[in-house]
Amino acid sequence: MRLSLRYRLLLPLTLLLIGDAVATAWAASAVARVVERRIASQQWAVARTLTESRSTFRLTGRVLEQMKGFSGAEFLFIPPTGPPESTFPDPKPAPPTNVPIATQPMENEEHTLGPAVELGGNEYRCLRLQLRRPHPDAGANLYILYPESLRRTAVRDAVRPLLILGGWWAWTGIDHVDNKASLRGLRITIGNLNLHCASRSSRLDCVAYHICKQVRQLRRISQDYP
Repeated sequence: MRLSLRYRLLLPLTLLLIGDAVATAWAASAVARVVERRIASQQWAVARTLTESRSTFRLTGRVLEQMKGFSGAEFLFIPPTGPPESTFPDPKPAPPTNVPIATQPMENEEHTLGPAVELGGNEYRCLRLQLRRPHPDAGANLYILYPESLRRTAVRDAVRPLLILGGWWAWTGIDHVDNKASLRGLRITIGNLNLHCASRSSRLDCVAYHICKQVRQLRRISQDYP
């Protein structure tokens, strides 16, 4: 069964759009995973610096503020005795519940940001770490909370160029198919004129007649819809 001209023109366009959407989605997903792994690796590097057993400095409020400026994360330090330390503004939130203690991943293991928690009306990705001897704050719990808004912004900024490129590529393909359709339609129109007009002069007269007819139709439309 021979497809009509309309469907023969729509079929490659549809395949083009589907292929572009799939390729763009796959690339965007891959880039998002790379960004999340990079953020997780940075947070685990901070965690390793603060919790390694050979560390000789205590986790004071000043130290946590410096690490916040370096990593962008919030810190909540709960010592076994004494008041907690936090980089959150007053009033200080309570530590999140039901967050398991995270363990340092091996070199060949993938780093993760931890589960999502909500503190003070904001969403964070939380790492809970327990300090062990001979750390001077052994027995304490350290919560590293990376703002979910920063993670989403980093992923969005990394994915946006791919979406723009995919949209531009799809638009280029649509424009190419549209140009081919217009050219083919023009050829068909001229072919129909050739069938009805035998001589060269009569063919020119036919083309002029149809052009004038289109102009009159456009003028009528412009008068109806000023």
